Amino acid sequence: MSARERLFSSLGAGKSEIPPVEEVRRILASQSGNDVPRQDLVQVFRERVVGAGGKVHRCAGDDEIPGILATVCRKYGVERVIFADELARNCERFQARMQSGERWHGETRLSSQVDRNYYRGKTMGITSASAAFADSGAVLAVAGANESRVVSLLPLVHVCLVNVNSIYSDVDGAFDLLDGLLEGSGPSALTFIAGPSKTADIEKVLVEGVHGPRIWVVILYPGG
Repeated sequence: MSARERLFSSLGAGKSEIPPVEEVRRILASQSGNDVPRQDLVQVFRERVVGAGGKVHRCAGDDEIPGILATVCRKYGVERVIFADELARNCERFQARMQSGERWHGETRLSSQVDRNYYRGKTMGITSASAAFADSGAVLAVAGANESRVVSLLPLVHVCLVNVNSIYSDVDGAFDLLDGLLEGSGPSALTFIAGPSKTADIEKVLVEGVHGPRIWVVILYPGG
């Protein structure tokens, strides 16, 4: 068995149960922490996202993102799509794709163009991750200085675009990034997201989608 195979065997990849974060951190540390090959970090991150109830799509280039978003729209019956403001280019490409033959009659807007009421019903919010963490399968969503974070918290479906080069072994590995984000006036909010919203407060029964998106989708794309 190769070192790569031992790593994923230890992580429980493909099994119904995945080890706790502390165990994943120990295994990653045994592989020299941030020296873990990029492809392995991506795979570990993917396994953690799926284990937490998320869906993962991987594409060969960001030009494939509009097509994946169209697929997600059809699958979940999405009627309105809201892009975070920094994804204006993706919004335009998605609109062009849908108008060119997807036969989708929904609405597409930027988050600054809507209020909270717009998120009611079958909506999909799209954000990008400033960083992602293999040990927990979490992503870091950063809202601009004048931007609300609700685009990742209120829709039925939340889609997060993750550059594979932004995946770290753990939060400690992204210390310099976090330190830079907190300098000066900084963003309006830093949100760590790890799976669809869920709670077990009610009679200790796990319920998903109580206070946020019921469906969490991660799109992995190669970085430049």
